[in-house]
Amino acid sequence: MKVSASRSILTMYQQQHDCHKIFPGFYIGSVSAVNRETLDTFHISHVISVINDYKPRWTKMYKYLVLNVMDMEEENIEQYFEETFKFIEKGREEGAVLVHCQAGISRSASICIAYCIRKLKITYEDAHGIVQDARSIIYPNEGFIKQLQAYEHKIRGTKPPSQAKPTGPLEIESIDSSDSSEDSLDQQQIKFENKFRYTCRRCSKELFLDSDIESHEQGEGQSSFNWNKRDHKPNNKQQQGQNSITEDQEEGEEEPEKIACTSYFLNVNNEFVLTQTANGENGGKIICDNPNCKEKIGSWCWSGDKCSCGTWITPFFQVPKTRVDEKPLKNEIVFVNKMKVQSEKVE
Repeated sequence: MKVSASRSILTMYQQQHDCHKIFPGFYIGSVSAVNRETLDTFHISHVISVINDYKPRWTKMYKYLVLNVMDMEEENIEQYFEETFKFIEKGREEGAVLVHCQAGISRSASICIAYCIRKLKITYEDAHGIVQDARSIIYPNEGFIKQLQAYEHKIRGTKPPSQAKPTGPLEIESIDSSDSSEDSLDQQQIKFENKFRYTCRRCSKELFLDSDIESHEQGEGQSSFNWNKRDHKPNNKQQQGQNSITEDQEEGEEEPEKIACTSYFLNVNNEFVLTQTANGENGGKIICDNPNCKEKIGSWCWSGDKCSCGTWITPFFQVPKTRVDEKPLKNEIVFVNKMKVQSEKVE
């Protein structure tokens, strides 16, 4: 129980700093992790910044390697794999290393996966799994995935398969209804029936559909974070003393009551979301895209924040339910091509 509790506290601490440990002395995060408190807390001495046009701070205190890379499929990120491997090895010898990009999703994840492939002589899938275990939101773009798979075969001396299968989340894509080859793997489809659309409460402009909403595991409210912000009400157990055994303890205490979520959280690939994050910042407001309205309907943060239920959401694209109206839809269907996975994310 003590080990499990310690891991839970460590995970929460890393989430709040947006700095996640892959191996001892090897961390991944977003640009928000590059601050004095986080770097010193995790004893980080070396920083790899995988961001185009990035100007590092505190260069006399930390050693930087800045890679001018954009999160685009045609970018050649493989050319940096050997250089970053040596830098990470040196950093782990002298202290600890943080690899970051704008959001800690694609570019930094690709560098970390490449390091794992080279260090452990493992497959792309295994390396991806290791990094994803540390930071669940990683999602290299399709071009980076192909380069990492090629790097795997180069390091391990294996031949690439004739048809490499893409890995990562599926993305919504339009389908030509005239193609009826149902048996082809390339044409397998999944459909989601949209039952509701969500409109700005002020101007009634449609903003997103229910298929754009991300679900999450419900937390336990105040007990999930910040002990000093919880309600502190005395109870009978505290009055009787910590060592006394009550009937509830003998029979097993009831689970704490779940706190209802008061907001919707949107998918990172939603078009409405992408227009809000194009400024390259780590966070900001979600604004109604009606030029005659521009009402604030929510907020976003790449490094994450917590829901009213207590669950930490990363990335965080929150729309309070009080800011939008839910309206029914009829016979609306979204098709997803199961095999043609394309990625156009903004880090």
